[in-house]
Amino acid sequence: MSYSRWSNSFWYTYGTGSDTGLKKDEGFDVCGVAWFTYRQLTKNKTECLCKVTEKAKPPPTPSQVAELAGYMSLFIKETDYDYSLKGKILTFINQYKWKIKRIFA
Repeated sequence: MSYSRWSNSFWYTYGTGSDTGLKKDEGFDVCGVAWFTYRQLTKNKTECLCKVTEKAKPPPTPSQVAELAGYMSLFIKETDYDYSLKGKILTFINQYKWKIKRIFA
């Protein structure tokens, strides 16, 4: 899922999922600059922001860093939801709703 695109932001950010299927391994990519896991972001988001600030060319402004922090927070929030029981149930229903409809039709 994309959180921001270059057409309307300094950043292009998106979630990359996890090869392991574990919440802690879900990825967040700041395209062309850095990639972080859910665990890294929740452990120390400030450190992650500092790494991006050091690597980004041209250097981001304070408001651009604050914008990126918001995208990181949104990624954390959505990942928490996706791994919650409610998120898993709704994902299951969305994946199999056509089969469920046929059962009750």
